[in-house]
Amino acid sequence: MAGNDVGSPGGSGGSLEPRRGPIYTRWADLRQRQGVLIAFALASSNLFGLFLAGLYEFLSLRGVVNVPASRIVLLIVLIVGCVLAGLVVWSLNVHAKKRTVGSCAIMLAFLLYGLDSWAPKPSAISLRPNQRFLLRKGNFASRTPLFVTNTRDTPIYSAYIKISTTDPGITAHDIRINPDLKLGSPPMRVGDVVMQTDVIVWDFVDSQNHQAALIRFFMLKPRDTRTLVVCSASKNDGWATPEVLGGSDSPSPLGTYNEDPGFSFISPDKGTMTGLRLFTNTGDASECQ
Repeated sequence: MAGNDVGSPGGSGGSLEPRRGPIYTRWADLRQRQGVLIAFALASSNLFGLFLAGLYEFLSLRGVVNVPASRIVLLIVLIVGCVLAGLVVWSLNVHAKKRTVGSCAIMLAFLLYGLDSWAPKPSAISLRPNQRFLLRKGNFASRTPLFVTNTRDTPIYSAYIKISTTDPGITAHDIRINPDLKLGSPPMRVGDVVMQTDVIVWDFVDSQNHQAALIRFFMLKPRDTRTLVVCSASKNDGWATPEVLGGSDSPSPLGTYNEDPGFSFISPDKGTMTGLRLFTNTGDASECQ
């Protein structure tokens, strides 16, 4: 009697070796693997590029244009980041999708808020040029115009500009200023002479013993540009450095001096006043000949 042969499921003789070919996993595992690939694809997609471009645009606007424009861009970055987080969470088949996306949105909002607080804010007063410039070199005496601009849509009062030098032989009084005087500021009487307070210049020695001219504008009108021409009365070679010291949203409180209108003055920088220069009429002053 012949031995019992074990047949294949199809009824014909054969071995019990497993089938050759691909082994399929469960649909959930396959979807998760596919989700990982989609997540990596999203990370290099145009959406992620838009997110990074928005951050770059925010930093560019913050330093050049103004704060509101940069914050609008930052809001767009937040929206794009939330959409990107939602797509990644969906593609990875994460449980509690809404809670995860909400947590990501809150974390992103806190990070962008920190970025907004850290990023430098443009000054309300623009000064051009804002770097060191020549006063005199040999027989060449320079006359340098400085342009002071209010970049806001509201007035700036008591706007201070400091022009200092560290070169020997040049005193604060040697730094001469030609301001473009304008009407509109309260006058100040010195004896029988009525002086303009639109622009006042103090001779000043700061806490680092730098000789300087301290210039005060009574008011910078919205989006207005004022001009200061700077020169030197010294025969010594030298350079000067301009600097914005700030301004105020409201005018200085008026007081009285010898029963005449006056104003209070608080120095915006540490140092010593050594002289005062007032101008008597409108038009260009003539300190720089």
